[in-house]
Amino acid sequence: MKRSKILIVDDMEGIRELLEQLLSGEGYELFFASSGQEALQKAMHIKPDLILLDIMMPEMDGFEVCKHIRANKLLSEVPVILITALNDQASLINGIESGADEFISKPYNSTELISRVRTVTRLNRYRRLHQERARFEWVVEHANDGYLILNENEEILYVNQKAREYLGIYGDNYDKTFIEEAKKQYRFEPAVSWNSWPHSKECFYLLRCETENSPLFCLQVEVLEMNSDTEEYIVRLRNITEQMILRMNIWSFNSLVSHKFRTPMTALENIFEFLRTDWDDFSSSLRKEFLNDAYDALLRIKSQIFSVLNYIEANEAVKTYNGQCSIEEIFEIVNELKNNLSLGKIDIFLEGIDKSDNISFPLSSMEMVLRELLTNSKKFHQNNSPHIEIKISSVPSGICFKICDDGSNLSPAQLADMWIPYNQSEKMFTGETPGMGLGLSIVASMVWFSGGTCKSYNRQDGPGIVIEIILNRKDTKGL
Repeated sequence: MKRSKILIVDDMEGIRELLEQLLSGEGYELFFASSGQEALQKAMHIKPDLILLDIMMPEMDGFEVCKHIRANKLLSEVPVILITALNDQASLINGIESGADEFISKPYNSTELISRVRTVTRLNRYRRLHQERARFEWVVEHANDGYLILNENEEILYVNQKAREYLGIYGDNYDKTFIEEAKKQYRFEPAVSWNSWPHSKECFYLLRCETENSPLFCLQVEVLEMNSDTEEYIVRLRNITEQMILRMNIWSFNSLVSHKFRTPMTALENIFEFLRTDWDDFSSSLRKEFLNDAYDALLRIKSQIFSVLNYIEANEAVKTYNGQCSIEEIFEIVNELKNNLSLGKIDIFLEGIDKSDNISFPLSSMEMVLRELLTNSKKFHQNNSPHIEIKISSVPSGICFKICDDGSNLSPAQLADMWIPYNQSEKMFTGETPGMGLGLSIVASMVWFSGGTCKSYNRQDGPGIVIEIILNRKDTKGL
């Protein structure tokens, strides 16, 4: 607990030492001044919780010091106890007019002095807390973010208007904890981070998936330390829905462009390189065949450019989290990616599920998710030739996909961080290859937005990791 600061002002060293002996065992932080001018300078520096001020001092007496304190905006509310040997009524009136809060007469009773000091410092602490709370409430009531104050039991002590909107809280009776209120509407992602709530620096997100009656919505939850004597902390709720969708759409767009242009551009480059260097060695029929191939590649590029332009000109951003695909289509995607990415052996296993079954996840998103996961499996394999197993099974909450490779194991921190949106970590995963980047965090966003879950862990039967994604069936709704 923060200790109260007391400034003791007296021109007599013996009095200062006596007061130090009386108060040193009470847990206060003690400061001393031997003159009025020194007292004002030290008070400005330390911002004391109480000033014990002797009246009878040379040059500047206690009355004048007290008047200076009350005239200073930074010190005007600091409690002042005047210590005086003067008992006449005029001196008491002068002390009141100068702004003193209390009087202690010399010679003073040590028990009375300690009791007075204890009472004043306690009242001042409560006053400051009340003022801090009032200023805080004024600011956050006009904020765009949601703010709550929770006690050590996560019970809600205060909630601003924006947080009320986010959590659907009405009235002033907070009979539920923050977690209980949030569970009414939101999913908690990533689950591994919420296991350490609230005493960690992990990233926390509250996610509400899109339904027929409400749009997709995502809140970033931050726990802020509160500088007070109580076991309370502040929770900030920030709406990051637009940022996450924008980043996901940009990543999807980049993936789309890269995928569509790479193959025809490579073909076109090779054809013209042959024609440029070996034109005289080719017969007219072979030249014509090369030119026809080049023309076909050019038409393909043109088609892809127009498809990209249509993407840009669309009135509404592509919702990569809304759609469906079949297990059979996933087989086709895997085979295509195997060839495009020059992958080795990929085995697919089905358990309790049929190729005709559908999942509530769009085909374009599934292609991007698998492309990212398979690319990483190759990138982080020692020889860039992983043996990949894809296990698809039926589970009570939907359909489970396990993508297993035989590459390197990862640390617990790396496994947790790979799913975090906005995670900019570039730590080395293999010792030579740069970190995962943004791809897997976008994969997590796509999965979360569709109502699914994702996690990762090291293989138990050897080196490599397992990416586990659970998606809803076509006819499944839910958060």
